[in-house]
Amino acid sequence: MVKARWQRALEGGDLSEREVLYPRVLEMIRLKPLFGWGPIENYVAVVEGTNFPGYSLRSTENTFAWAITSLGLIGSVPLFFIVYLAVRSAWRLRRGPLGWTPMAVLLTTVTFSCTIEWQHVKVYWLVLALTISVAPEYVRSQSAIRHRPVLRSSIPEGLDGC
Repeated sequence: MVKARWQRALEGGDLSEREVLYPRVLEMIRLKPLFGWGPIENYVAVVEGTNFPGYSLRSTENTFAWAITSLGLIGSVPLFFIVYLAVRSAWRLRRGPLGWTPMAVLLTTVTFSCTIEWQHVKVYWLVLALTISVAPEYVRSQSAIRHRPVLRSSIPEGLDGC
């Protein structure tokens, strides 16, 4: 099934109607860039500008496109800032005991959110929250280990003059 889907996309240009959907999303952003269309009107406006027979509502198929079209650029700032914090935290965690795992999980989650709206999925927010919350503790603990002061009483006798 996946192979057939990829063949249709590569050979026939079948993008599951995204070839019509994404230009409409860009048009919606152009028409109302600052404050967007609103969370419900957003789904109606996607259908109104395209020819999707049988649809009365249609998703943008992308969390970030949903944020910009429904909330506008101003309302999207918190989402983009949270994703930025998560990426920064995952980058810091790469030197931790889990290595690149937090970054891999975060990138997988963000990639999925670019192909379907994940703003309503708890796993999306859980990955963002855990990535952001764990990094400061790890960085703080590593900093304490690196910068632990040496007390005079802990130096063996005879070595204190070195």
